[in-house]
Order: sequence, then structure tokens, then C-alpha cells
Amino acid sequence: MQTSTESNDPRMAALSDAEELIDRLQAEAESHRATLSRTIHDDLGGLMVSAAMDFTSVGQHLLELAPPIRRQLDRGRETLESAIDMSRRMVEELRPSILDNFGLFAALKWQLKQASEGSNAKLTESYPATEPNFQPAALTALFRLAQEAIAMIFKRRNLGAVSLNLQIENAGITMRFTDDGIPELVDGREVGAAGSITSMKHRIRTLGGAVDLLRHEDGVTVLTAHLPLPETYASDSSA
Repeated sequence: MQTSTESNDPRMAALSDAEELIDRLQAEAESHRATLSRTIHDDLGGLMVSAAMDFTSVGQHLLELAPPIRRQLDRGRETLESAIDMSRRMVEELRPSILDNFGLFAALKWQLKQASEGSNAKLTESYPATEPNFQPAALTALFRLAQEAIAMIFKRRNLGAVSLNLQIENAGITMRFTDDGIPELVDGREVGAAGSITSMKHRIRTLGGAVDLLRHEDGVTVLTAHLPLPETYASDSSA
């Protein structure tokens, strides 16, 4: 009698290997981001702040410096302060401290605000009253997915309204992104979106979730991500 299982199907085995590789690469990337963020903040940032303090101290003690030297000293201090600001932005882009210190909801508010700078779109946000105590993998997956979705939205033209709605019910969390922007399409597909959607689907599928993208005839685009959560999370969120 001949049987067929996923384990002896070379195509399924190759797919499983590919998904495991992607999981490992994503985990390593997150670990590298976190390590690099700490190095920039703790080591490089500390050195630059110390140097900036030295610049200020020198300027205060040498009040009789010739104007050209004073200007050079001021330019050096200003350049160093700009470098400090740049390092802080790099740290936040690598791994927003607000995500680890204040949670997903605060990080999503921050991300949406950052992405919308320079846009005239009306922003609407809705979050549950209480945030669940997410496991690290779920926390990272949801935030990275939101980053991808928000980046896609603000690449679209003529944005008039953008909304982000989070709901927790039936032991799961649902994130819904809605916008009325005009995407750049080639052969009916949004330019640059395929890779982002694939990344989102993989991130959340490994945790048992799903992502759906729907474009309505009126031009509104809705991206929905759902992630099942343990029952204890649902009870915590309603406490």
C-alpha cells in the first residue's frame, strides 16, 4: 500500500526548510538590531556626550579666545551635537526604546506620528483600554508588521485619511490599517508591496496569525492582521 505524507514530499520539505531559514534570519536580524542599538546608545553615544561636555567646558574656561578660534570651537560642538541627535534617531529606528519601555500601543502611536510628518492626512487611532502582556515574539512581530504597513501607506499618493484600529476579542488581537491613498500600480499590483506583504504574512503565520489586504472599489485600502493570543491574555485585557 502506497502512502503519501508531507515528510516524504520533497517540495513540502523544501518549503519547511525555507520557512525555518527565514525564521532564523529574522530572529538573528532582531538580535543584531538590539545589539547594535545598545552599542550605539551605550558606547558611541556615551563617548560623544562626554566629548560635547568637554567642548562646552573648554568654551567656558577660555572666554578670551580669538573670534576665529571661538567660531571653530562652536562649530565643532554643534557638529558633535548633530551627531548625537543622529545616533539617537538610529537607535530608535533599530529598536524603538518606547516598545520595550512602554509597550506596543505607545510604540504604534510613535511610529504613526513619525511616518506622518509632512503629510496632511487625517489620522485616527483606536486602542483597547488595557494592553496585554505580550510575549516577546508576538510583541516584535506585531510591531514590525505595523512598521511595514505604515511605510506602505505613506508611500501612496493623495492621502486624505489614515486609521489604525486595534481590537482584542476571542483570545486574539486584530490590527486594521485603513487609508484612501492612491498606490502606484503596475499590471494591477502595487509597486514595492509584494515583498512587504510576504514579510508580514511570514512573521505572523509563524505565530498562527494571518494577514489580508483588500482594496475597495471606492479606492480605500484595508490591511488586516490577526494574531491569536492565549486565553489568559484576553482575560487580562478585560480586567
